[in-house]
Amino acid sequence: MGNNLQKDLNKIICGDAIEELKKIPDESIDLVLTDPPYNCGKSNFKIQEKSYKRINQSWDTMNKEEYKKLIINTFLECKRVLKYGGTVLTTGMFHNAFDTHVWLRDDVRLNFRNFITWFKPNAMPIKFAYMIGLYAYSCEYINYFTKGKTKTFNYKLAKELNKGLQQRDLLVYKVYTDIKSGHPSQKPLSLWSYLIKIHSNKGDMILDPFLGSGTTAVAAKMLGRNYIGIEKSEEYCKIAEQRLSQQTLF
Repeated sequence: MGNNLQKDLNKIICGDAIEELKKIPDESIDLVLTDPPYNCGKSNFKIQEKSYKRINQSWDTMNKEEYKKLIINTFLECKRVLKYGGTVLTTGMFHNAFDTHVWLRDDVRLNFRNFITWFKPNAMPIKFAYMIGLYAYSCEYINYFTKGKTKTFNYKLAKELNKGLQQRDLLVYKVYTDIKSGHPSQKPLSLWSYLIKIHSNKGDMILDPFLGSGTTAVAAKMLGRNYIGIEKSEEYCKIAEQRLSQQTLF
């Protein structure tokens, strides 16, 4: 197990999430914010928004046991590196968010706090929905867990950002508003920035073991947080590095 966190500080690590997580010291991370594979490749889930956006990648196509093993083993390592009281926020759609919830609760044994619904007012339509009788999907779900008692939840800031009202478990953010990075499941920088503001403080260490095109790292850098991002794809690592190097971050 590695004992030098500084060497990976504010860097993108191109490698396997579980293997690279093993190198991070125990209880060194304040917030895990990540968008893991949804396992909705074409062979697994043909009719839904992400397939409509053509996510038919090998990293998003596994059998159920492979997917379960990936999620449990990754988040067991995330739990190890997370400080006591630290937060885990992980996204999903209806077909995987609830499985992930059960695995993080029962197998990883994190403490469940909330399901947060992210409503997308400009979500993509479903192709041929009229033929198969479906409502258009407009939500994703964020599992909110902690390791022990919650350490950081900036309640007053959340209330301030919600026009003085207590923040509900519904967040409304449009998709497709940022400059497109080339990743088929890029999350809005505005949503990620909000989550970082509420669940961490300046100078905190944020970890994303499935970095994709780098939104977590970009948001962390903009908001004065430290980060470690792990991404298996060399292509997406290069995209993330390019985004971080931009004078105007997007």
